[in-house]
Amino acid sequence: MSLLAAGAYDPAAAGGLVAWQRAGGPGVLRRAEGDSPLPGTHPALGAGRIAWREGGQIVVAEAASLAPAQRFDAPGAEVLAVGDGLVAWRARDGETDRLWVRGLAAESVPVAVVAAAAGDQLGRPVLTGRTLVWHVAGPRGSRIVGRDLAGGDDVVLRREAGAQLTSPAAEAGRLLYVRATGIRQELRLGPLGPAPPRRDAVLLVRPSPGQRDRERESGGHPHNRRALPPRARRGVTETLWSTALAGPFAYVTSQRSRTGRPRTADILEAPAE
Repeated sequence: MSLLAAGAYDPAAAGGLVAWQRAGGPGVLRRAEGDSPLPGTHPALGAGRIAWREGGQIVVAEAASLAPAQRFDAPGAEVLAVGDGLVAWRARDGETDRLWVRGLAAESVPVAVVAAAAGDQLGRPVLTGRTLVWHVAGPRGSRIVGRDLAGGDDVVLRREAGAQLTSPAAEAGRLLYVRATGIRQELRLGPLGPAPPRRDAVLLVRPSPGQRDRERESGGHPHNRRALPPRARRGVTETLWSTALAGPFAYVTSQRSRTGRPRTADILEAPAE
């Protein structure tokens, strides 16, 4: 595990490129020759394209040249995804999260393809081929869902009682996501299809933000002899957040809050093979 970018969040990756949102500034694109600021914010990468927000519009460009190919209105657009002939984004309509999809042809129109149920929140959309992936989190728990945009039904890809499963990324038949319980947070990698989370590989472990006890009785005997992750440092809350996946690397945002200090976010990189 290594630091990819400090003061950054919402990574995107594809085709040997990595992009992210810089705290308090524009998006950034990392090529082999170095980092370049983007003309807008909240970049997404996929299928040789890059997309970003400019005000109330979404711009889609060729990733190699950054030459804009499409620009269209997307009121309220927040986080984005771009893929094979499609762009997707999340926007809030009153109290309801919606995921929108639009083709890249000039005559295409946006279509709201997913609307959150009352009390639920939708995560950042992911496009892999013609499949849309997202997470749902709410009072009834969380799940990671996929839909074939060619006309398929919604399929629950991951669900687990007692755990929050969020922040998916997908590429080449693989699914990356964050699993969180009251004890630990994990970055997990598995196949892009319905499967139990226990079968997925664990790439990174962090303690839960909550404070556990010392796991010992007064006589010094441990409560639980199984290996546990380290306890969170007092006064420090770390939360694993948005992810990206491309080739041999997985990326995740690590958001930290320290008592008496502003919140910070960094992007971490981990081997994914």
